[in-house]
Amino acid sequence: MRVAFAVLALSMLCACGAPPPLTHSAYVWQRDWRPSLLAALRDSSKPFGEWRVLGIEVVGARVTHIDTDAAALIDSGKPVRMVARIEGARLAVGADTMARQLNMLATRLRSERVVVSGIEIDHDCATVALPDYADWLAELRRAMPGESISITVLPTWLDSAELTPLLGNVDHSVLQVHAIAHPRDGLFDVDRALPWIERISQLGTRFYIALPAYHVAVSVDASGAVIAVAAEDLDPGAATEIRSDPQEVARLLRTLERGPPPGLLGIVWFRLPLVDDHRAWHPRTLAAVIAGEALSGSLHIESATNHGVTSFALRASGNLDQMIGSVDLPRNCRFADALGAFALEGHPGKWRLLPRSQQWLKPDQRTEIGWCRG
Repeated sequence: MRVAFAVLALSMLCACGAPPPLTHSAYVWQRDWRPSLLAALRDSSKPFGEWRVLGIEVVGARVTHIDTDAAALIDSGKPVRMVARIEGARLAVGADTMARQLNMLATRLRSERVVVSGIEIDHDCATVALPDYADWLAELRRAMPGESISITVLPTWLDSAELTPLLGNVDHSVLQVHAIAHPRDGLFDVDRALPWIERISQLGTRFYIALPAYHVAVSVDASGAVIAVAAEDLDPGAATEIRSDPQEVARLLRTLERGPPPGLLGIVWFRLPLVDDHRAWHPRTLAAVIAGEALSGSLHIESATNHGVTSFALRASGNLDQMIGSVDLPRNCRFADALGAFALEGHPGKWRLLPRSQQWLKPDQRTEIGWCRG
């Protein structure tokens, strides 16, 4: 499958010359529109041409509108595609109800001078229910004439003959290639993603690819079943962090840039990174991945002595998160203790500080780890 993809890409390059650059947009999926999000939207250096903003969440028959900041969206100077997230594997809300809610949201934003480019439905439909979803989308389109409509697509749908008629009801789709497998298999894998991309390209429709710029914390029970997932700031108790590797994501992006498959319009990043979002890449990391810059980072030990007590901290530099390991204290330390998420191990002359659990530092982040006295 990988060979076929490479041959397809090479043939396109030979026939058409250098491919046009891929466009980049980002999902604004945060429910809390805090100052760091407003600043990120207004940052003109961000390499995005459009925002895909979570505007509505549907759980069962309950429809909730997210309180977005129209002024920040306007100041960003970018068009906005409003997203409705519909939970569950089956639709529990009618297309007419959804159309009314979406029309209400789009009308409000446009009245506030936000440039709304269209709407998107994010629904993890069960594969067997795709015919019902297709009918639902057809009804939605009839209720929203003239509106650009897109949907997210799961790789599991690619095996269904019902996918092509489903895509006939929308202007484009967004193929999700992350968070597909069981958490033990990771958040993203290039070798799984490439065949999915080739297969959706063969359908002859227009599509984007959603790539990950985030991490999740996952809790499982004794049988290995997932019982809680935290993709934003909250932790689900005792959990394992599943991280997306910027190097691997960059590898896929470079492959697509060298030979984009037919129908590919661009990349949508999930989600817009914030400087204070510890479950997302640092903004500098995503900017480097998009620009094709080298990815690197390092940790530095900082120390300061006051009244005979030396305190120690770690600081990260570069454009990649850095995993923290153990830190040996000077041999002349007779007394010592750890701070924060660190523990003290050893004995006088051979003290060391080590993280109590897996710890990462983002670029420019600093953390106190302990102190010692001679």
